[in-house]
Amino acid sequence: MSELVQRLGEAVAAWGGHPNLLEVDGTGSHVPVSAPVLSRRIGDSGRLVAAGGIRRDDVVALFLENSVDFIALVIALMQAGAIPVFAKLEYRRNELTTIFRDIDPDAVITEQTFLPTLRPFIPGRGIITRNNGEFSVPQPVSRHHAAPGLSDEIASINCTYRGYGDLLGSMATAEQYLLGARILQDGLQGEPGEKMLYPLPMSHIFTLIGCLLVPLFYGMTGVIARTIHPRVLFSAIENLDIQHVTAVPEIYRLLSRSLRPSHNVSSLKTCVSGGSLLGSDEYEELRTTLKVDVLHGYGLTEFTPVSRNVRGHARAGTVGPVCDGLEVRIDAATDDGRGEILVRSDALCAGYYNRPHTTRRVFRDGWFHTGDMGYFDGDHLVFHREIKLTCKVNGVMVDREEIRKTILAASSAVDAEINVDGNLISALLELPENVDIEEEQMRLKAVLQHQLAPYKIPRRLEQRR
Repeated sequence: MSELVQRLGEAVAAWGGHPNLLEVDGTGSHVPVSAPVLSRRIGDSGRLVAAGGIRRDDVVALFLENSVDFIALVIALMQAGAIPVFAKLEYRRNELTTIFRDIDPDAVITEQTFLPTLRPFIPGRGIITRNNGEFSVPQPVSRHHAAPGLSDEIASINCTYRGYGDLLGSMATAEQYLLGARILQDGLQGEPGEKMLYPLPMSHIFTLIGCLLVPLFYGMTGVIARTIHPRVLFSAIENLDIQHVTAVPEIYRLLSRSLRPSHNVSSLKTCVSGGSLLGSDEYEELRTTLKVDVLHGYGLTEFTPVSRNVRGHARAGTVGPVCDGLEVRIDAATDDGRGEILVRSDALCAGYYNRPHTTRRVFRDGWFHTGDMGYFDGDHLVFHREIKLTCKVNGVMVDREEIRKTILAASSAVDAEINVDGNLISALLELPENVDIEEEQMRLKAVLQHQLAPYKIPRRLEQRR
């Protein structure tokens, strides 16, 4: 049993009398879950996993909505020694092709509504479906392909990108989860009995560490928001007496714009921010509007957090001091101190699953090359921009090369340039003279909706002049 699994069990067993979890739906209704109830649901999930034929070292892809069921299943899978793959319901043919080719899961656990999208990829694999909170096992696991002992080395596989055009499976270790939770709590300084609201997809490493483990390990109630609607979030903050919110800057911008005098947010103490850049002006607006400490940080799927601001000592425009247990240096710095951010730690991810060449390309001489540019302002790290061909759209990583390759394969274009302005993706197409741009736009938009996650599809398709 890994230290992570042991710690999870101990945390649930030692829980106090306040709710362990709260699940808030799109109407604002909430359901409290106590530690004994969560324990029972983890046990039920363990029996479901066994009924599905999932056993130690099996690789299991999850396509599930935010829910208490998600949490119970993840813990049950880890207790069984299986390895969860955290995927997204937004994925379409491109992303799914890579997952089922390179990661090759033995089983999938999916929302029933997503099953038609998965059909071409799951013959011969185990299938567990969820429909309105009820699970069934239409197809148990019939083959177990992973090497024995794989789960002793890695705790999960987390989907990410490096700008090479393909989705990658980052192999997170138990040490990554444990160290990440400890250093996030060191910055947050949350107290037992407090509540943390999170309206983030639970498939992200930031959510898994900062919103699942931190509250669970340190006695806070995790409040799962299944919507980002400001009215519901403000209602939850007021009615549930929430002290902490963890979200991406895009959600905080929405909340800042939507705050009205009638909204009571006096219970709030901190807003934890990550996933994309929070500018100095946005930091100050959020801090003064909500009257909270704003704790902005920097991390990657390969390790979260690398740096984070600490409560009472936060500084606008930075992502905070480097966390304990990590080393960071700026590589090939220019005269102004800017260069690529390199990270070294024993708790970094173990590389990319079934992608040894990419692993060697990124992990060199003991250092992880982030592909991000930054610099130090005193002891605070400042994120400047991405060097790799990725960007963040509403806090979600997008690989520009993946979009370019998909457009070239699906169109008459001989080349394409992918640009991002804020959260708007556009594509400049180099087309043969005999191709009509309007016809090409209509055809390409129809094709791309089946090929890429919706948030990756360019809003503008234009011809390069």
